Amino acid sequence: MNRQIIVMAALAGIAFSLYMIPHCPTQMVFFVVGAVFGLASGLYDAAQVVWIIEIWQEKAGPFILSQHLFYAIGANIPSLVIAPFLDEHDTLITERSSRIYIPFTILGAISTSALLFQLLLFIFCRYYKPPMYVSKNNDDVSTRTDVNATDAKIFGINVNKLKLIAVTSVFLGAHQGMEACTQQFIPIFGQYSDLKLTESASAYVLTSLTAAYAVGRAIGVIIIFKVRPEIIICINFVLIFVANCILLIWASNNLTMFWIGCIMIGAGFSTMFPTFCAFMEKYLVFTNAVGSIVCVVASVFASTYPLIVGHLIKERAVVLTYTNFFSTVVCILAMISGYLLVRRIKVRV
Repeated sequence: MNRQIIVMAALAGIAFSLYMIPHCPTQMVFFVVGAVFGLASGLYDAAQVVWIIEIWQEKAGPFILSQHLFYAIGANIPSLVIAPFLDEHDTLITERSSRIYIPFTILGAISTSALLFQLLLFIFCRYYKPPMYVSKNNDDVSTRTDVNATDAKIFGINVNKLKLIAVTSVFLGAHQGMEACTQQFIPIFGQYSDLKLTESASAYVLTSLTAAYAVGRAIGVIIIFKVRPEIIICINFVLIFVANCILLIWASNNLTMFWIGCIMIGAGFSTMFPTFCAFMEKYLVFTNAVGSIVCVVASVFASTYPLIVGHLIKERAVVLTYTNFFSTVVCILAMISGYLLVRRIKVRV
């Protein structure tokens, strides 16, 4: 299907869900609306990542980072918009809850504006698939590999390609799980740790994380031209590890360290996803099939995190940091495996 139509359908689903969330009459309807939001977000995520790589191919690194920079800037908006309507004092719960539709309407309007922008592109600047992606045999791309690589195949697919897809899926799954879980549960960490922060105060701490996330990506857009992606990824690992140590040791009872840990972990998350995609795209052709497989496997991997953390975080807030340490180890192992693999691959598969 036309990629622009998929993107517009996804944005329409996101906007619809945001408008509906505060008006759900039952928990079941709330879950259904949440499922629509998740489905639409997944469609958009897969479509836009492959789209960008499809346009710029092996030079996509700076463009992926730029797109994720604006995503990071936008990620600051929800917590800032919703925070004034969250609970600060028990006496204000009813009043604030009755007005919670206001921030969701604002967020829905922003998503609607994105949909209208894509509609303008569809009318005046139609999408056409690049020539190298038109071929029905694109997923094999045997003409682009060396002789030794084409000898080993499983079900007609290059083994090196399967290994790269597996490494990419595991890395992005562990990273997405860690990033999404941290952004979802860091406010709850503040509320149920010894800090006992209010919902509103926790939302503002989340804003510090997403602000650092945006600043980190802005820096990443510049340094990607001068620094190799694998070095940027290593720097991110260091920031994430140190930040989680701070959250584990000091953040539970020290508000200043909690803010510092959140800022550092936001900076560590900032360029991990786009930089790894830029690194792998030099060796792996991100076709529709490859992009979809990676996004689906990574999302399934990441979907297990809320089940674990959500069940335990109220009793033991530091469970969030334990899962982050686990994810960091998985990402490092996947990165090492990928790096050793690509050293033997001279061209994209």
